[in-house]
Amino acid sequence: MSSMEQVVTELAKASGVRGCAVVTEDGMMVASALQGRFEPDVVAGLASFVIATTRRAMAQDRQDRLDRFVVHATHGKLVLSDIGHAFLITITDQFVHLDLVLRIVDEATARLKVLARIDA
Repeated sequence: MSSMEQVVTELAKASGVRGCAVVTEDGMMVASALQGRFEPDVVAGLASFVIATTRRAMAQDRQDRLDRFVVHATHGKLVLSDIGHAFLITITDQFVHLDLVLRIVDEATARLKVLARIDA
Protein backbone atom coordinates (compact mmCIF):
# COMPACT_ATOMS: atom_id res chain seq x y z
CA MET A 1 0.00 0.00 0.00
CA SER A 2 1.38 3.39 -0.89
CA SER A 3 0.89 6.71 0.86
CA MET A 4 -0.90 9.70 -0.62
CA GLU A 5 2.47 11.47 -0.95
CA GLN A 6 3.78 8.57 -3.05
CA VAL A 7 0.72 8.62 -5.32
CA VAL A 8 0.92 12.36 -6.01
CA THR A 9 4.71 12.18 -6.48
CA GLU A 10 4.30 9.44 -9.10
CA LEU A 11 1.52 11.35 -10.85
CA ALA A 12 3.61 14.54 -10.93
CA LYS A 13 6.27 12.68 -12.93
CA ALA A 14 3.84 11.94 -15.78
CA SER A 15 4.39 13.67 -19.09
CA GLY A 16 2.55 16.98 -19.28
CA VAL A 17 1.81 17.12 -15.54
CA ARG A 18 3.28 20.23 -13.88
CA GLY A 19 2.20 19.39 -10.33
CA CYS A 20 -0.52 17.81 -8.23
CA ALA A 21 -1.93 17.80 -4.73
CA VAL A 22 -4.60 16.36 -2.48
CA VAL A 23 -6.69 19.12 -0.94
CA THR A 24 -9.72 18.97 1.35
CA GLU A 25 -12.88 20.80 0.34
CA ASP A 26 -12.16 23.49 2.93
CA GLY A 27 -8.68 24.17 1.53
CA MET A 28 -6.36 22.08 3.70
CA MET A 29 -3.35 20.60 1.91
CA VAL A 30 -3.06 16.85 2.57
CA ALA A 31 -0.29 15.87 0.16
CA SER A 32 1.49 17.66 -2.66
CA ALA A 33 4.03 17.35 -5.43
CA LEU A 34 3.98 20.88 -6.81
CA GLN A 35 7.60 20.80 -8.00
CA GLY A 36 8.30 24.22 -6.46
CA ARG A 37 6.29 25.81 -9.30
CA PHE A 38 3.16 26.62 -7.34
CA GLU A 39 2.43 27.96 -3.86
CA PRO A 40 0.64 25.24 -1.84
CA ASP A 41 -1.64 27.76 -0.11
CA VAL A 42 -2.68 29.29 -3.43
CA VAL A 43 -3.44 25.88 -4.97
CA ALA A 44 -5.42 24.79 -1.89
CA GLY A 45 -7.38 28.05 -1.73
CA LEU A 46 -8.16 28.06 -5.44
CA ALA A 47 -9.28 24.44 -5.33
CA SER A 48 -11.51 25.08 -2.33
CA PHE A 49 -13.11 28.11 -3.98
CA VAL A 50 -13.68 26.36 -7.33
CA ILE A 51 -15.13 23.25 -5.67
CA ALA A 52 -17.48 25.22 -3.40
CA THR A 53 -18.77 27.56 -6.09
CA THR A 54 -19.22 24.77 -8.64
CA ARG A 55 -21.14 22.67 -6.12
CA ARG A 56 -23.32 25.66 -5.23
CA ALA A 57 -24.11 26.28 -8.90
CA MET A 58 -24.88 22.60 -9.51
CA ALA A 59 -27.09 22.38 -6.41
CA GLN A 60 -29.44 24.93 -7.95
CA ASP A 61 -30.16 22.29 -10.58
CA ARG A 62 -30.31 19.56 -7.90
CA GLN A 63 -27.02 18.09 -9.10
CA ASP A 64 -24.63 18.24 -6.18
CA ARG A 65 -22.51 15.21 -7.09
CA LEU A 66 -19.18 16.22 -8.58
CA ASP A 67 -16.81 13.43 -9.64
CA ARG A 68 -14.36 15.33 -11.81
CA PHE A 69 -14.15 18.59 -13.63
CA VAL A 70 -11.55 20.30 -15.78
CA VAL A 71 -10.69 23.98 -15.94
CA HIS A 72 -9.07 25.04 -19.22
CA ALA A 73 -6.86 28.12 -18.95
CA THR A 74 -4.42 29.89 -21.25
CA HIS A 75 -1.33 28.32 -19.72
CA GLY A 76 -2.65 24.90 -18.74
CA LYS A 77 -5.45 22.76 -17.41
CA LEU A 78 -6.59 22.03 -13.88
CA VAL A 79 -8.20 18.63 -13.27
CA LEU A 80 -10.11 18.27 -10.00
CA SER A 81 -11.09 14.71 -9.07
CA ASP A 82 -13.21 13.77 -6.03
CA ILE A 83 -11.58 11.14 -3.80
CA GLY A 84 -14.15 11.21 -1.01
CA HIS A 85 -13.26 13.68 1.73
CA ALA A 86 -10.78 15.53 -0.50
CA PHE A 87 -9.91 16.24 -4.12
CA LEU A 88 -6.93 15.33 -6.27
CA ILE A 89 -5.78 18.47 -8.05
CA THR A 90 -3.70 17.89 -11.20
CA ILE A 91 -2.10 20.82 -13.00
CA THR A 92 -1.01 20.23 -16.61
CA ASP A 93 0.65 22.24 -19.33
CA GLN A 94 -1.53 23.79 -22.03
CA PHE A 95 -0.49 21.37 -24.78
CA VAL A 96 -1.13 18.10 -22.97
CA HIS A 97 -3.47 15.57 -24.58
CA LEU A 98 -6.19 15.52 -21.97
CA ASP A 99 -7.43 12.00 -22.79
CA LEU A 100 -4.01 10.53 -21.98
CA VAL A 101 -3.66 12.48 -18.74
CA LEU A 102 -7.20 11.63 -17.61
CA ARG A 103 -6.37 7.93 -17.79
CA ILE A 104 -3.46 8.26 -15.35
CA VAL A 105 -5.38 10.76 -13.19
CA ASP A 106 -8.23 8.23 -12.94
CA GLU A 107 -5.77 5.53 -11.85
CA ALA A 108 -4.31 7.82 -9.18
CA THR A 109 -7.83 8.83 -8.09
CA ALA A 110 -8.78 5.17 -7.59
CA ARG A 111 -5.66 4.57 -5.48
CA LEU A 112 -6.31 7.68 -3.40
CA LYS A 113 -9.94 6.73 -2.78
CA VAL A 114 -8.70 3.53 -1.12
CA LEU A 115 -6.13 5.43 0.94
CA ALA A 116 -8.65 8.12 1.95
CA ARG A 117 -11.37 5.72 3.07
CA ILE A 118 -12.06 5.84 6.78
CA ASP A 119 -13.34 2.56 8.20
CA ALA A 120 -15.17 2.76 11.50
